[in-house]
Amino acid sequence: MMAAPYELTGKVIRVLFQSEEEAHTIALVRIKEKNFETDETEMVIAGVGVGIEKGETYKAHGRLVDHPRFGKQMKADWIRRVVPMTKRAAVRFLTNGSFPGIGQKTAQKIADTLGDDCIDQIVKHPSVLSNVDGLKEKQARVITERLNVLYGVDQLLLFLAPFDVTPRLASKIHKEYEGRAMETIEKNPYALMYDVPGIGFKTADAIAAHFGIQGIHPERIAAAVLYVLELEQGNGHLFVTSDQLHREMPRIIGGDPGDALVAALETLAQDERIIVEDGVVYHPRVYRAERKAAEELARIMSTSTTEDVDMATIFDAVGRVEEMFSIEYAKQQREAIELALKSPLMVLTGGPGTGKTTVVRGIIHALSDVFDWKLEPVPNQPFPFVLAAPTGRAAKRLSESTGLPASTIHRLLKFDGSSFQVDDTNPLVGKVLIVDEASMIDIFLFRSLLRAVPNGMKILFVGDRDQLPSVGPGQVLADLMSTDGIPVVRLDVVHRQASESSILRLAHALNAKQMPDDLLAALPDRRFYTANQETALQAICQMAGAALRKGYSPFDIQILAPTYRGVCGIDGLNEALQNVFNPKSTAREVKHGNRTYRNGDKVLQLVNNAEENVYNGDIGEITNIFYAKENVDKVDKIYIRFDQIEVEYNRSEWDQFTHAYAITIHKSQGSEFPIVLMPVFFNGGFRSSRNLIYTAVTRAKKSLLLFGDVRALEAATREEEPVRRTKLVERLGGKS
Repeated sequence: MMAAPYELTGKVIRVLFQSEEEAHTIALVRIKEKNFETDETEMVIAGVGVGIEKGETYKAHGRLVDHPRFGKQMKADWIRRVVPMTKRAAVRFLTNGSFPGIGQKTAQKIADTLGDDCIDQIVKHPSVLSNVDGLKEKQARVITERLNVLYGVDQLLLFLAPFDVTPRLASKIHKEYEGRAMETIEKNPYALMYDVPGIGFKTADAIAAHFGIQGIHPERIAAAVLYVLELEQGNGHLFVTSDQLHREMPRIIGGDPGDALVAALETLAQDERIIVEDGVVYHPRVYRAERKAAEELARIMSTSTTEDVDMATIFDAVGRVEEMFSIEYAKQQREAIELALKSPLMVLTGGPGTGKTTVVRGIIHALSDVFDWKLEPVPNQPFPFVLAAPTGRAAKRLSESTGLPASTIHRLLKFDGSSFQVDDTNPLVGKVLIVDEASMIDIFLFRSLLRAVPNGMKILFVGDRDQLPSVGPGQVLADLMSTDGIPVVRLDVVHRQASESSILRLAHALNAKQMPDDLLAALPDRRFYTANQETALQAICQMAGAALRKGYSPFDIQILAPTYRGVCGIDGLNEALQNVFNPKSTAREVKHGNRTYRNGDKVLQLVNNAEENVYNGDIGEITNIFYAKENVDKVDKIYIRFDQIEVEYNRSEWDQFTHAYAITIHKSQGSEFPIVLMPVFFNGGFRSSRNLIYTAVTRAKKSLLLFGDVRALEAATREEEPVRRTKLVERLGGKS
């Protein structure tokens, strides 16, 4: 028997499974031709292929495997419909009844005009049919549309394979361009990066080079400009400067664009694909978001008035709140409550242990006392207190600490999957809006939130400026704190009970760019274990297992890491930790790419799903798995419970979640966990951000276990998160 790869051609007897989304098919075929020895006349082929139909003939290319239940099969790299490659075969094919209105004469004329490979030509370039004399437009459309169904994705897969475009992405491209994919790509390969999520500049640029679009071709320079904007937006910046573009472009395109860059900027601006303002370049969506946010914030500041409350009334109210909670506010905390009672808009910031939560609760009760705002819902009256946070876990913490209902900002604004239903035409109802974890809000969410605030509603933004800024572009909390006219209270005194925590002492030391003397000491709530990456992975798994045996749940124990790659990256950690938290057993499981999901797995939601009321960052548990053969939809399904909500995911939706035994530090923002374990090495984000390690450390409530290289931690304390480029403060009249 010859060495792989193997090929066979066969007629499909039965389609056993097919997923258009995954571009995956399992079919039983009757073998017509093959390049290997076998006595079998039928064989199962499983692999990359779409639109497979019973009774049609296909060629498959791959390797042979022995399935434990079904015997010898072909694991196919691709499965493609056989294209007629002679005039006679083409005429027979076009007159088989699949092409209404195409008779023998018309089919023969097409074959004679275009030649033996006429079908292949039409699939690749439908416009060649215009060369056939007498062919009606309707007939050409019938042929093109049917061939697109039969061969379009196959041809696209074959063409895009050298550029590492997955079958799933190829299917998206095919669907986006409705049968004109090849023509569109040939005309402008860079259209892919604009129209198809998942195709970036590098892939489009490689395809463009195939068609001879290189150097300083106008479309290439324009695409490179938009790519730089995308990269900078991914780093949190709202715009790029002209100087920066001139520096970055040689690295992107491999040479100096010269005057071609100026021409590209002019063309992009004319086409409204960029906005140039005062020498800086914005993506239009980002520009509109920042400008609108500034306009809305200016409106709120100009239409709000300072409350006319005398200080004696305020002092009495604060005193009653102190008596209610049997506490005595520190000077800074009292000043924050007093200012919040008088100010229409305020920012409260501070690190862990400084009492932000205590102050927020005090502000709520003092407002209730002074203005007689009820803390319990009253029939037919709007509830005065509107509480929100960027993530579900942060909202839950806010609700628990205040005793009042709180929601995510997306839920508050009634996000429907594409837009917010609460806005300037349907504003929020209430007296005061309190937004926690404000450092996590990006410019887009900030704009939408401000639009929904009616004139006269008080606003309190709460957050820790030293934590990581938002994942999306912007630095909202920092910009608010830098804006003239917005009062800011900074809590910087760590109170006695908090100061007893060595976790918080470490956090404040890191924030001050210092390393505590007891870093390597075995403290009751904190420990740093020096280790290489392999040893660290083993130790993390051992410690996590020990915590489970002590009675902690998987949701009490959270492993954090700054990057996905490497031995101690998110992917490697999750694979190892699944065997600790939820090892293989008799429980149901399914494969999805490189991951295996089991009943009981802890998982992380990756996208907003407004319809199901589940949002990016929510953590849940797989409660059930149903196989395709067990349900009427004939698709594999996973059910996940998030708090009290259970959500159904068909196989095509499984990219919406991932394992959550280990998550990124960014994803952990707004949450706290009893036990946090974290690798610390020079790879990944620890190389460049003090804010990252500070954010990670402050996620731990009871126990913090670090594993790795002390030098990496020391290096992180010296590096600041880069200041993001925004003009929000400048637009509000302050200094940027």
